[in-house]
Amino acid sequence: IAFGLLRLSRFMILISSSVMVGFVNALAIIIGCAQVKAFKRDIDLSGTKLSTRSLSTSRRLLASYDVFVDGEPWVEPAIAGWMLLEVVVCMLTMALLPLIKNPKLRWIHWIPSSVVGILLATFVEHVIVRPAGYSTRTIGDLGRMTGELPTSLWNRGYEIPPLNSDTLTKITPTAGTLAAVALIEQMMTLTLVDQMTKTKGAASREAVGLGLGNIAAGLIGGMGGNAMIGQSVISIKTGGWRRLSNLTTGFMVLLISAAAFKLVNLIPSAGFVGMMWMICYYTFEWNTFRLILHAVLPQGVRESSGRHHKIARADVAVIVVVTIVTLFQDLAIAVACGILLNLAAFAVKSSDGVRLQGKRVYREGGKFVGGSARSIPEDLAEGSSVGGSVAPNGSSGEDVEAAAARREKAASGGMVAVYEIEGPLFFASVRTFHSLFDVAGDPPDVEIHCAAMNIMDYSATEAIVKLAGEYAEAGKRLHLKYLREEHHRFLKKGRGMLDSLASWETTAVVNQQEENLEDMRAETAGEILSMRAPDRA
Repeated sequence: IAFGLLRLSRFMILISSSVMVGFVNALAIIIGCAQVKAFKRDIDLSGTKLSTRSLSTSRRLLASYDVFVDGEPWVEPAIAGWMLLEVVVCMLTMALLPLIKNPKLRWIHWIPSSVVGILLATFVEHVIVRPAGYSTRTIGDLGRMTGELPTSLWNRGYEIPPLNSDTLTKITPTAGTLAAVALIEQMMTLTLVDQMTKTKGAASREAVGLGLGNIAAGLIGGMGGNAMIGQSVISIKTGGWRRLSNLTTGFMVLLISAAAFKLVNLIPSAGFVGMMWMICYYTFEWNTFRLILHAVLPQGVRESSGRHHKIARADVAVIVVVTIVTLFQDLAIAVACGILLNLAAFAVKSSDGVRLQGKRVYREGGKFVGGSARSIPEDLAEGSSVGGSVAPNGSSGEDVEAAAARREKAASGGMVAVYEIEGPLFFASVRTFHSLFDVAGDPPDVEIHCAAMNIMDYSATEAIVKLAGEYAEAGKRLHLKYLREEHHRFLKKGRGMLDSLASWETTAVVNQQEENLEDMRAETAGEILSMRAPDRA
């Protein structure tokens, strides 16, 4: 609830597409492996019985694969064959039913294909398998439903632990992990649903609803949970795009549990296995294999074979790491690893993003005398003067005459070096930024034009201050010009650190001062002409 009320869902922007792909792939693998337990001879609702084995830790690595190594016996081959038949019937029904396009059979799409698949699997079990002298395990065999409703918190037969520091110390780590996993899976499922439906969900509202739902479920004796990606995928595949589909699902579950439980007990477990494997098929991003292959192939091989689906190798690494960590640990740790890898890759890639767009030197009225003039501003190209005009405190109300005097002084013979810098300036790019300047060889006044530069963090401010200090030690002045408004506000908040800067100003201030200077020059020229007019007469 706090996550939603504090609008922390905005941090979901840190979860990239590569993290999403790794998440859904791992989830599909875990769900798929969990269904294999149905082919064990002795299982209960909690999964494979492990009474004959002892685990050294409460959470063993690769627990999803216990079914393959636990030593528990498999069902007889004949039973396994009949179960596979029911699995195939359910999967084929779910795959083929949506392909029917006949307008006369349009009503078929009103019935979820998963329901039809389970009903057909049940038909096979009781019409074909059992008359043949065999029987597979049903829901009633695993845990017979009796129609009883959950018992509320206040009517349970055990004593609730006291709410004190000892209890909180014991439950907080587990509760925090469960809440984190539930929130992350809820948000990532919402992102996946948005992609499938081309809509935009309200993440904060989802988080608040998740918290309230879990509190209500606990009070009335239900089990907590979160958005189920498998159920969400199959709901969308069968046309359930609106909130009504969730309400309908909950109502039907309640109705079946209370009134139709006898019919549920007849459903073969293999039918549910087929449905879940089909959900795994829909959930898994099969394009992942092509992305990985194209990422590791050399460019020459890709070009010659027409393979043009390469993504950055860092993104492939994120997909693989998130998938593996989800299988080994849990979703929260996997997502954290994916975010850290993404941030590290972004920092390394962006470290070279700040670059010198051009360097120019001016003198004698703004005349260009050297450097790279790829992007000369119009005011400079037309011969206007250059120089600092704003006080180090960043104020924009400096005397225009003083500014004009300095500009005229610079134009009369002083030299100014202008650096056009573009790209993000932050902790990873400060070294590259510092290497762009020639402190010893630059003239007395140096300007950095910041129209295309982003000042992003304290490291950026520190880099500018350090550079200005080096110029000051050399007896030179550093000016920042054409700052964006948001960057000017950012620097102004820390203006106490900018004493070594000669001036720093926004684009609007520079333009206004240039206009004022031109007006003053025009007025001066007019006065001179008016003074010479009587002499001519």
